[in-house]
Amino acid sequence: MCGIIGNVGNPSSVDFIYNGLQNLEYRGYDSAGIAVLYDDKIHLEKAAGKLVNLKQNISRLPANATLGIGHTRWATHGKATASNAHPHRAEKVALVHNGIIENYQELKNEMLKDGVEFQSETDTEIVVQLLNRSLHKGNSPKEAILDVLSQLHGAYALGIIIRDDPDAIWIAKQGSPLVVGLGEGSNVFASDATVISEAIDWAVYLNDGEIGRISKSSFDLWDLAGKRLPINKKPLDSGNYVTGKNGFPHYMLKEIHEQPQALKRTIRDLIHLNTLSTNQSALGLNELDLDKVQSVNIVACGTALLAGRLGKYFLEPILARSINVELASEFRYRDPYLNENSLTIAISQSGETADTLACVKHAKQRGGQVFSICNVRNSSIARESDSVVYMSAGPEIGVASTKAFTTQVLSIYL
Repeated sequence: MCGIIGNVGNPSSVDFIYNGLQNLEYRGYDSAGIAVLYDDKIHLEKAAGKLVNLKQNISRLPANATLGIGHTRWATHGKATASNAHPHRAEKVALVHNGIIENYQELKNEMLKDGVEFQSETDTEIVVQLLNRSLHKGNSPKEAILDVLSQLHGAYALGIIIRDDPDAIWIAKQGSPLVVGLGEGSNVFASDATVISEAIDWAVYLNDGEIGRISKSSFDLWDLAGKRLPINKKPLDSGNYVTGKNGFPHYMLKEIHEQPQALKRTIRDLIHLNTLSTNQSALGLNELDLDKVQSVNIVACGTALLAGRLGKYFLEPILARSINVELASEFRYRDPYLNENSLTIAISQSGETADTLACVKHAKQRGGQVFSICNVRNSSIARESDSVVYMSAGPEIGVASTKAFTTQVLSIYL
């Protein structure tokens, strides 16, 4: 899962973006890059491998640039090379992308026939080339973006800089997470709110099918029909967590040792300690109509799926209902029988797991209730669910889950 970040208005944009990329390393990556718009020109530096390789090159970027975008790439199309790294550029435009364009080859074949030369093996470059062509036709940035998005099938979170609009970054979301941060004198966007938390006062979590324009002092939002949307600002939930390694050699060891504190927080949040009774409101049960539930499905991926399998042992004897626990990536493709009497329980640490999110949307379309267990407030799965319980594990950076798994199990049990 790639990481993206961008900034408008920060007088040290290059350093801000590079530091943000360091905070996004936990998502896994094999190459990285930064693009800035300065003096009517898009300046770009990319490198394969670790961020230290990129750091050797960023001194070549304009130090006074106040607008830029950055990316850590986990390869899906093409090898881990500098040419395949993001941002991608085509004369008038450069962009970063998290997601997969499913029909890129079809679109690329059409453009190859028109004589367009591609510089990479990625699916992302087709978006850059399409935008550049649309802008050359005289379309405004907004018109060009809406035109191109109408041609794309797949998932994307996009950060776009356009030479003809030097005071803004454009963004778009479909399927992949994207949050805008509003601050004093600068505005930012990223894949994850935690990496920009120190620079913002308010967060705006984009929904699928939305595009936006971020300037130094404003943020505007539209749907894919071009209709202006209201801005729903939320205060950032920092949780007062220690986000560094705190003296440990790596994050996984730190998070192993954080398990007692994470469990204490979860108990504190979900149990009335004076009466030792469960907090029905915090558990989200007050928002569900449990009397009508006849079937229960638990959907998750990876470690969360293992927590769900343990949950079956807890819940099935109590509910006297058969509980199906299934890998989220398989669930919706077999066309499961769901109706208004179905309860789907989605488990996800990040609240952004793509396959699990797709199951949530599928269950809602079939009229069933959706209950989620997440760790990140305002995440996509939490926003899509009828009700949610938060695990209070704190940020999970280590790839192998420890404290998130134990708090998932405790949350299911409670």
